Amino acid sequence: MANACALLMLLLVGVGHAESNSAPEGFGKAAFGASMKTARAALPEMKSLPVPPNAGFLGNPKLGRFVLSQQKLEGLSAPVEVELRFWEDHLWTVIVYAGSNPFDAVLQMLEAKYGPPSNRDRSPTWVWPTRNLVTAPAQQWYSIADKEIGRAAQAALMESLHQAPPPAEPK
Repeated sequence: MANACALLMLLLVGVGHAESNSAPEGFGKAAFGASMKTARAALPEMKSLPVPPNAGFLGNPKLGRFVLSQQKLEGLSAPVEVELRFWEDHLWTVIVYAGSNPFDAVLQMLEAKYGPPSNRDRSPTWVWPTRNLVTAPAQQWYSIADKEIGRAAQAALMESLHQAPPPAEPK
């Protein structure tokens, strides 16, 4: 359920926009909107992620999940793990797990690359007309999503949340 809430937060951010540097275009040589085949050609080290048990939205057949391990990002001292999510065969979201990097260093790296965030609350976000960058400092990750592709994914997520069985009562 925490995963679904975090994903919902990622999908719903959409007020304001970053006034400085341009929006991210994808990850590495894989642009948002690229097919899985195109992304695999650009990032051959991409490995498919299995569907977890009781996956809910993560088990949707329209969702593809891949991981890139031990990725070096400029401005961070330790490698990170990157998850690429595809919706209906289009690169939709990039999630970067900070690993052993202090999240303050991650935020500094993001500000150096994208300018000041659109808001500076507990989870700073950057919002552009076509992309969102959402941080989750307590969980040590940030994500970048394409808004257009995300609209269909958001509808599917909302449907899966309405279909999810209620949590079991404690005994």
